[in-house]
Amino acid sequence: MTPKRTKTTNGAHPTTSKSVEKPKNSLHQLKKTKSVDSAKERITTSLPTNIPSWVSSQLLQAMKIPALVIKQSELWTAIRDRYPKAKHHFLILPNQSIPRLTDVTLEHLPLLQSMHQAAEELALSFAPSDFRIGYHSVPSMLQLHLHVISTDFCSPCLKTKKHWNSFNTDFFIPSNVFMQMVQQGDHLKIPHDPKYGLLLKQELRCHKCPDSFRTMPQLKTHLKTHVGTEMESISST
Repeated sequence: MTPKRTKTTNGAHPTTSKSVEKPKNSLHQLKKTKSVDSAKERITTSLPTNIPSWVSSQLLQAMKIPALVIKQSELWTAIRDRYPKAKHHFLILPNQSIPRLTDVTLEHLPLLQSMHQAAEELALSFAPSDFRIGYHSVPSMLQLHLHVISTDFCSPCLKTKKHWNSFNTDFFIPSNVFMQMVQQGDHLKIPHDPKYGLLLKQELRCHKCPDSFRTMPQLKTHLKTHVGTEMESISST
């Protein structure tokens, strides 16, 4: 499902005039139109618009695998992520078809609130582990899905800078923030904001201290020191 193109902020495309314009002006207008179209293309191509059918159906198929499903309601299904990026990583998906973030409307707010509540309860069941609950601004797969992920980020599936930054920069939109965006209509602007693609390319930074790293192996080795410190803190309380 390809998102509709929005009008540019420059206004509507030039209308045809009955009077014949000078060739110089026509050429200038043609260049201007091409420039606007080029700018629109640079922005919209940050979205995965041509997602293969096998990718778009992956999450829907996962919802039907009993071994992955951990909880269900009339509104949503909670499953284990097949490629977890942390010790605990779950997805909560609506039972109805909502392919993209931009397909969410005000009518879906009760659904989003129910999914958020389910995510909080799921995270609480793994206390004292800390969790993040939210959405990827530009998901790699179709069907709306809410991430519920522990902040240890200890997993062999966490391999790339893109994996890390998708959860540890503003690319990851907290659930409560997304619901506010829906109320204001701001979620419709997400696909056309080039900042989200740039966030995935940021340097690797630890989410618990100011340290930064050149490679994922260096970062993952560092993360283990935080896990050890936290376990000592828990055992002493």
